[in-house]
Amino acid sequence: MVDEGNALVEHFKNHLEDLGKTIQNDTTGNDNAMINNWSVEVQLFCILKLYLTYGVIRSSELISCLITDADCDDNTNYINVNKKQIVINNHKNDRKGKNVIDINDNKLLGI
Repeated sequence: MVDEGNALVEHFKNHLEDLGKTIQNDTTGNDNAMINNWSVEVQLFCILKLYLTYGVIRSSELISCLITDADCDDNTNYINVNKKQIVINNHKNDRKGKNVIDINDNKLLGI
């Protein structure tokens, strides 16, 4: 059972690496670049990167995240790109207060 789990994680790490190369090698013009158009590949890269790097985030918490450059109210889950933080205010264990996760991945922050 553990071997199956490890194989699955390895599969997604390989897929993440392939997506990163695809995005990096995107040679279309600036206006049509995958990143500028928030393509499915870019979205999947970001989701996989978050799950594989910061695995403490639940799907329901991530779906409701707002991407912003400022702090939000205490009822909103958000990613503050200026502070380089994921702030989860509404989570399963909300008795413990908000969950703040520092983002230290420059590639993810760049996207």
